[in-house]
Formats: sequence, C-alpha cells, structure tokens
Amino acid sequence: MTFRKELEIILKDPALSAELRNELNALAPARINYWTFLSRNNDE
Repeated sequence: MTFRKELEIILKDPALSAELRNELNALAPARINYWTFLSRNNDE
C-alpha cells in the first residue's frame, strides 16, 4: 500500500484523523498550527 493510500484511509476515519492531527500539532510550533487552520477552512 502506498503512503498516499494509507493517508487517505487515516483522513477518512475521524478518530484516526484527530489522532494524527494531535500528533502533528505537538510537533509544530504553537503559532504555526497549519493542521488546525486546514481543518477550520475545510469545515466551511
């Protein structure tokens, strides 16, 4: 399975997606929270 396919599976599952987003947020500086920005803009 390719990385892209694995990522698509994760992003389609709300629980896995939230877990991934939390892990990425922990790695990113607080002032540059790209994943939160994306999730807010995709909800519109």
